[in-house]
Amino acid sequence: MQGFWKELARPCFVLAPMVGVTDAAFRRIIARYGKPDVMWTEFISADGLCSRGRDALLHDLWFDDLERPILAQLYGGNPEKMREAARFCIELGYDGIDINMGGPDKTVEKHGAGSILIKRPQLAAELIEAAREGAGEHPVSVKTRIGYHDNQIEEWLATLIEAGPAAGLADCHVWSGEGELLLGGPRGRLRLQPAVGAGLASSALSGGLRVAFRTGGESVQTS
Repeated sequence: MQGFWKELARPCFVLAPMVGVTDAAFRRIIARYGKPDVMWTEFISADGLCSRGRDALLHDLWFDDLERPILAQLYGGNPEKMREAARFCIELGYDGIDINMGGPDKTVEKHGAGSILIKRPQLAAELIEAAREGAGEHPVSVKTRIGYHDNQIEEWLATLIEAGPAAGLADCHVWSGEGELLLGGPRGRLRLQPAVGAGLASSALSGGLRVAFRTGGESVQTS
């Protein structure tokens, strides 16, 4: 289920989700003066949205129609809570759900979330399935990396795609903190549509276009 993704021009430019940066106020300014094609929230704990402390997180989910299409980015290691959190975000009006499977934060990893999921592909697949169930007809995407320590892109992304071909994994950001982006080889043998590349663009426009051409990615993430 690609939802709004299939309507976007190619290549499209999206705003990277950044903790402590892309809050509602920041996104509103960006949307008004330099609107990207897609926007994300900061990452939000799925467990937290399913707890009695949910109200304390609601300010992280504020958004304005000016920001659409906008995705709620969730992290967590519990499929049941991921399902419930995804459903809650869709009820708030989000255009889709994004699961963070690339954040290297050790505190996040201790909860079985973020980049540790690269080492736990079965759990990753279960989380995607759960998010899909919670999101209904809305798209689910994944932000991840080319590997945990080494380049594992072929086996890691192939595992994800095989685990859920209907899970919207075509909507997959491939993020490399090392500044290296590979989509399975020249022009992307692993056809992710759209594949959002990040980590190589030295400038939003010219650098982004080079990333899209070199990797076969159809979208570029800027920060």
